[in-house]
Amino acid sequence: ALVEWALGNTKQMLTSLDEVFNNANRFEDTLRPAHVKLAYLRMTGKCLAEAFAYGFQILEQLGESFPATPGNEIIVQEMLGTKQLVTGPLNESKLRSLPEMTNSREKEAMA
Repeated sequence: ALVEWALGNTKQMLTSLDEVFNNANRFEDTLRPAHVKLAYLRMTGKCLAEAFAYGFQILEQLGESFPATPGNEIIVQEMLGTKQLVTGPLNESKLRSLPEMTNSREKEAMA
C-alpha cells in the first residue's frame, strides 16, 4: 500500500488497505495499515473529520477512550495536568529511567 501511495496510485492503495483489513487474522495485524490510512486521510485535507473519527475509533479499540465532545473543563484540566508533568518534577532524566513499555496495545496507542 505504501508503494502504491508513493507512486500516486491512491485508489489502488485504498484497495490494498481494504484487502489487509478484510483478511487480517487479528486486530494487531491491521495497525500498521491503519497508520497508513490515517496519514492518507489527514494529508488529503478534505477528509480531516473522517481522519479524526477513524483515529478515535482505532484508539478506542486499543483501550483508549475520549469524550466525543469534551467540555472546556476537561480540556483545561488536561492541559494543566500536561503542563505540570512537563514542567514539574518529572523531568527528562526521570522519564528516561522509566521501564520500557511492554504492552503492545499501549505502545500502538502511543504511536
